[in-house]
Amino acid sequence: MRKIIPKKSNGMDETSLSIERYPSFYIDIEHIPEAKDWNIGDKYIITLEVKMTGISINEREGQKKERGSVDFDIKGIETDKVKKEYKLLKKGL
Repeated sequence: MRKIIPKKSNGMDETSLSIERYPSFYIDIEHIPEAKDWNIGDKYIITLEVKMTGISINEREGQKKERGSVDFDIKGIETDKVKKEYKLLKKGL
C-alpha cells in the first residue's frame, strides 16, 4: 500500500502549525452501513471502484514538485477491517 505523507498546517498560531493534515473524504452512511459499528481511531480497508472525472495539474517554473488534483466519482465500495498482524506498509511497496 502506498504511504501517505501528511502535510503540515499553514495556520496562523503555534497550535495549528503542528497539525498534520492527511487527504480525506466523507461518504454518506447509506453507502457504508457497517461503519455504524466501527470505532473511531481503528483502521479499516475501504476498496473503491472509481471513475476519473477530472484532473488539474499546476506546473510552475522553479517548483520542485508538480502539484495538482484528480477528481473521481465513486461507483462501488467494499470494506474490511484491518487485521492487527497486517502490515500496511510492506517494505518495497
